[in-house]
Amino acid sequence: MDLPFPTKVTPVPHSHFTMVPLASSLYLLTTLCPEAPWNLLLSPLLPTPHIYWPCSLPPQLLCQGYPSGHLGSLLNEAEAAFVATMIVENGVGQSPVWIGLHDPNKNRRWKWSSNALYLYQAWEKGFPGRTDPNYCVSLTPESGFQRWKDEPCQKANLFLCKFKA
Repeated sequence: MDLPFPTKVTPVPHSHFTMVPLASSLYLLTTLCPEAPWNLLLSPLLPTPHIYWPCSLPPQLLCQGYPSGHLGSLLNEAEAAFVATMIVENGVGQSPVWIGLHDPNKNRRWKWSSNALYLYQAWEKGFPGRTDPNYCVSLTPESGFQRWKDEPCQKANLFLCKFKA
């Protein structure tokens, strides 16, 4: 079956872009500052090339700028393993990667930014932190991007967007 979108998006130097189809989802992995002051996304999904400045907007807003976009939700072990492999294969190094799991009310009740049900969990041992709580969640490079930890939301990490295909 021919797909109406690229599986690879032309990268801008010093950024990581990949659009990968999996079932009914697409994933985009990209950088925040300071590595790249701006990124360019080229895709038939968009009417014109889209330039954005990651320094000026939070990752969730950047992801929501695309149809059905949000920070990535990992809803089961198979999806989590697929995303981890994609991240490792794109050579992002040792930077954590933001996903859409967060604690919006700061009460240790985690929610996906997509409003998907929070059933699957893959926390690193000792996380989420109890003595020093944070309210946003990243994939950890130490786990091969398969485990999560809570981190300060203002930290400049790579981030994963997820779209409906």
